Formats: sequence, C-alpha cells, structure tokens
Amino acid sequence: MVDYCDSCCAAGSQFSSILEASCRILDAKRRLYQAIVANLENCSAAIARDHVLISLREEPFEHWGIRGGQAASDVDVGYSTLIQ
Repeated sequence: MVDYCDSCCAAGSQFSSILEASCRILDAKRRLYQAIVANLENCSAAIARDHVLISLREEPFEHWGIRGGQAASDVDVGYSTLIQ
C-alpha cells in the first residue's frame, strides 16, 4: 500500500480522495479500509480510528479512457485487474 498519510497530514488536509476502477472484491475492500485506518492512526497526525470515514468511489472500466482514447474495458492490459 502506498503511504499517502504523511503527505496529506503535512499539507494540513483533513480530507483525502482515492478514485479507482471497480475491481475489488468485498474482502479486498475490507482489507483496504483497515489498512487506510491503520496508516492514518500511525502517521504524524495520529488520527483516531473512530474519526475516519471512508467512502470508496469505484468507476467502471468503461468510464476510463486510456491508451489513446480507448475505453479501458476494451483494452487487454495483459494482467488481471481484479483485486482479491
């Protein structure tokens, strides 16, 4: 997982946004939420777990334009995009 906490805390921001393609199964989302909360709790700002609200916005692949304007759902990227 990318450690984004110190950069958001250093900037004095109270909010952060992560936008991703919809490719995570429910168990992966649960692990993601726990990892985000743990990172925020352990960063320099030490944000309490019960003060964190996470809203995951997932966009379908057909909403992404990549590789010269192709719909991402039409492109074979050469690997599985499903995160388990």
